Amino acid sequence: MAHFVPLGKLLAVGLKLLAKPVASVIKGQAKTHPMLHDSCATLGQGVHKLVVRIFRLARDEEGGGLIKALPHERAVERGAELVGELFVVSVVGGVTISEVIKAGRERAELEAKKEAKRDEKMRLQLQHDEAFLSRIVALEESMRRVDSEIACLSAALVQQQQSTAAADTADPTATTLAPDHVRLDPDSQSQ
Repeated sequence: MAHFVPLGKLLAVGLKLLAKPVASVIKGQAKTHPMLHDSCATLGQGVHKLVVRIFRLARDEEGGGLIKALPHERAVERGAELVGELFVVSVVGGVTISEVIKAGRERAELEAKKEAKRDEKMRLQLQHDEAFLSRIVALEESMRRVDSEIACLSAALVQQQQSTAAADTADPTATTLAPDHVRLDPDSQSQ
């Protein structure tokens, strides 16, 4: 049997391997590309503010104080790191989700095949049962016909015996003729 290379799995592994280098390129581009630079700076400042608020809430400090902004280059670095990590997570998550969906589809196809086999088996069993039932019905009908014929023959035999008995009582001088090979006299039996 031929073995096929699972291209989908190879592609998934390739995407996972390429995610880190692509994330590094994104981080590098964040420092030189003007639009990405500004977006990463804004994102970095937002992440910094969120982290400070979470730490303050964890320490039960009042969150009303002013949060000091990060220096611009440090905010760009944080934003670029976040974009790079989000890229890696989205690639790995997307690959994982697609594998789960594919596995679910394969499971559903396998279940459908099993269900089809069960249905076919049930259909064949039903056909067998119907054929068996029709044979039983035919045998019952044959038995009824045989029983009817036996009843008719029994009635005819009883009627014949009654008419023979009636004839014997009506003519007592009538003798029953024996076949030629049977002798009725007692002396012939000793021979």
